[in-house]
Amino acid sequence: MSLGYGVGDVIAVLGLFERIAIELRNYKDAPMHFQQLRVELDLMRGTLKRVLSLESESEAGRETLEQIRAIVIYCARPLQSMADKMRSKESSLGHFKTARSLRSVGTRLHSSMIGLDDVQELRKTVVSQMAGINVLLSVQQQNSIRPLALQSHEVGATQSTMIEKHANAMAGHASNILTVVSHQTTLITRHAITLYQLMQDIKRLFFFLARCSKEMLEAISKNTRMLLDIRVQLKHIISAIEAIPLHLTLDIVRLDDVHGESWALPLQACRTWESFKDILQFVVYPNERPGAKYITNNLFTVAQAKTGKEVNQETWGILIKPGFHLEQAVVLKMNYWLERCLDPNCNGTLADQGLEFGSGQVCNVCSRCTKTEFVKTRVVDLYNEAPYSHDPVERFASLTGTKRNFGTELPPIDMDEKIEKFRRVKLLHPMHPLSNEKGGYGPKLNPAVAHAFSGLATLSPVEGIHYENPVEDAREHLEASVKLDSSIPENWYLLSRACMMAKDYERAYQCLQTAISLENCCPPLWIILGILFFNIGQSRNCLDALTNAVELNAHIWEPWYNLGVLYDSCNGQHSDAADAFCKCLERKPELSNVRARLEAHQAYAEDMNDELLGGTLIYEMVDSPLDGNCGW
Repeated sequence: MSLGYGVGDVIAVLGLFERIAIELRNYKDAPMHFQQLRVELDLMRGTLKRVLSLESESEAGRETLEQIRAIVIYCARPLQSMADKMRSKESSLGHFKTARSLRSVGTRLHSSMIGLDDVQELRKTVVSQMAGINVLLSVQQQNSIRPLALQSHEVGATQSTMIEKHANAMAGHASNILTVVSHQTTLITRHAITLYQLMQDIKRLFFFLARCSKEMLEAISKNTRMLLDIRVQLKHIISAIEAIPLHLTLDIVRLDDVHGESWALPLQACRTWESFKDILQFVVYPNERPGAKYITNNLFTVAQAKTGKEVNQETWGILIKPGFHLEQAVVLKMNYWLERCLDPNCNGTLADQGLEFGSGQVCNVCSRCTKTEFVKTRVVDLYNEAPYSHDPVERFASLTGTKRNFGTELPPIDMDEKIEKFRRVKLLHPMHPLSNEKGGYGPKLNPAVAHAFSGLATLSPVEGIHYENPVEDAREHLEASVKLDSSIPENWYLLSRACMMAKDYERAYQCLQTAISLENCCPPLWIILGILFFNIGQSRNCLDALTNAVELNAHIWEPWYNLGVLYDSCNGQHSDAADAFCKCLERKPELSNVRARLEAHQAYAEDMNDELLGGTLIYEMVDSPLDGNCGW
């Protein structure tokens, strides 16, 4: 609702109230009617300020506020008239002209000449409008109180209803509680009777279970006899199934892999030994399937299933035919005779199995097959694993100040494939090493062994014999040896040493990987692997390899010597180097350079002077001897 004025008009009227009130307030010793007018104007001004701050959400409240503002605008004319009368002598109002001074006498005389009727008229106007404003404010307050009263009444009614409901609910609960309490005695008696009946039923059940157990034992005994009969029948069925051709239109070759699974390989893809090996590597053992490393390193053998006759590269083209049944086994080196199953979780024992070609052993529980064969004559004897005297070495979490890597980083050799995963294994037992006196150059010597012996002789020249290029000659003989027979780990070891002399670390790594696959419990293999990693700056892998060597045989001095050299190459690990050199001297006291280095470490521990360590530093690691002496 709009009456043609705004909030600014009301504020202007308030300014008139303020100016007249200030003028009257500064008018000292004013007559009584001026003082009453000042009080009424202050009251009116305070009321109007409060009205301006009010806000109403209802339409009636907003109309009331508009009416109050209209009353205020109505007061503007008498207020302006009074202000004009007070300004008729002075150009401006204000307390600056009403002080007690001679200059203000005129102003005070002029104010005194304002008529009483003018003041009374203004008072009546103000009081009447004030009454109207109070009436409107009372009406607005009553209008605002009415919804609150209605809301309060509704809340009271709701609360009364809820209280009544809760009272009824409590009365119902009390009634239910009384009912439950009254029935407790009856229920307890009934439960006691039920428990007694249950005890009687349990007693009868025990008698029934005893009778059933006796009948079950008789049934188990009967079923055991039936299972034994079924086992015999199944053997006949298996024999009959094996007699049935596994092909209908295509010629196949049946292969039983080392996991006991049967494969039907197309004959067209197995005409040559190379194609058969490719099928093994990419079809039978793909994606790092357990046993794939043995295929890659030629550490496997295949034999006819019925006769046990081995099939190799020379006889493959002659023996291959449709329906050919082969069994594959992995090749492992073993320094002791087996008396029980290869699977540590199997409690079975090995029983001899006679074949047309050779013999083997079969576990009487899990049917794992093993075949033992003596390997061809070795040309060198290496340190073996020391039984019952392993000396575990702390594997340090980090090496400080290690040398940087040179060239491509080689991964550590990880023999994570356990032999218990395989169901057919061929074990190779080594024979005693060969020497010149025992016919190293005999005409009947195996060509692979002859080449290995020539390579060894080149690597360990005798006084008076000169070779123009001994490293290359040794590599040529040893490469021919492992190509002719890849099942002798000592020949791979010799080839790795020749490659190390020629700085061909990648080929040396490949040779050691094959040798460790054949014999992972041979300390010299881990010693030379540690030297390889040390030479290319892979100290972490070097530490792991030397630790394996010590754990296999702690009685030999070479790994302790190399551990001391490794720790010396790291900054701040002098105590570790001193411990390793101390253990080395315990095993070989005549090493003067080690003794001098240990004394330097002891002097450094007392004085902490780096100059004491400079003159005795050992830069090169040592390898196992090639003179055929055994460490254990």
